[in-house]
Amino acid sequence: MNKVFILSTDNRSFQDLINVVLELKRRNVPYFFLYNTTDEKNYPRNIIEKYAYDTNFPSQDDQLFLNTLGFSLPFKPDIFLMTNENWEPEKIPEEEKLDGFLNIPT
Repeated sequence: MNKVFILSTDNRSFQDLINVVLELKRRNVPYFFLYNTTDEKNYPRNIIEKYAYDTNFPSQDDQLFLNTLGFSLPFKPDIFLMTNENWEPEKIPEEEKLDGFLNIPT
């Protein structure tokens, strides 16, 4: 089963993605949702304390550290979801993806 990483950098993107997360939860698809519900966009690496997370992934034995975001995921994701913004926090994971760090096809 695919494992999904979802990133939301502000309240607008949280509102865009929350129904996706709820559906993943309903279908018992493994996910990790990193989100910020403030109106101001914040870059996770610099201000991770403004972020919260939700996950249904039971184990954290095989964590994957994301250098550009500054934290570890409990799994290597097969799918990465975010709202498409032309702003630095949304660009950084894309760069990791393109560099093959997440090993997700473009």
